[in-house]
Amino acid sequence: MQKNTALILKLAAVAAAVSMQGVALAQPASTAPATPAAEQAPGAKPDGRAHGHSSMHHHKHMRGHHHQHRAAMLVPGYGPLGEKSVEALKLNDSQKKLLQEARDAQTAQRGERFAAMKDKRQERVDALKAGKVDPRAALKEAEAAHKAAAEQREKTSEKWLALWDSLDDGQQKLVAQKFAEKAEKRAEFMKKHAERRAAKDKAGDKAPAEKAAQPATTQS
Repeated sequence: MQKNTALILKLAAVAAAVSMQGVALAQPASTAPATPAAEQAPGAKPDGRAHGHSSMHHHKHMRGHHHQHRAAMLVPGYGPLGEKSVEALKLNDSQKKLLQEARDAQTAQRGERFAAMKDKRQERVDALKAGKVDPRAALKEAEAAHKAAAEQREKTSEKWLALWDSLDDGQQKLVAQKFAEKAEKRAEFMKKHAERRAAKDKAGDKAPAEKAAQPATTQS
């Protein structure tokens, strides 16, 4: 009985992991640039680099989605714009209507995606508790979820593209300027980050060499 219970718990854990893999497949790729402030934890230790890198990658990925959720406007293929940038565009009433329609579509897409993932996760756990494991069916389900998510993203992107097409030349140039500024800040941050990392690696390589060069002490 204990063995069966342990097996069920292990299968449930596998279910959660597989379910999260399905979540990753179903989610759209983040187009939002990472914010410099949270790029790397200042207290990260050298001996935790592998785990830290993986964790940082996960947080950057999720941070991208949070940026999209809070975005005042999205430009497909480029990313989000904040409220101040949208205010600077001085949208007319027609454009504001298109903006709201795109926001509503984005919210609905997100809600439907999470509801579907929640249902599928529960189905997977129930099946595993019943001792049912079907990898082929699981792969087909993941592919179907990925396809459905892509189709929904395309519909939502059309809403954002409709807003983009409604912008005049001056507004579109202002959007380009905002993205150029973000790209410049990102490049500057990456440069400084690379310099700090190189200095840290150099210091780490130098310490063992200095220790090895020290004369061995003799015991009396």
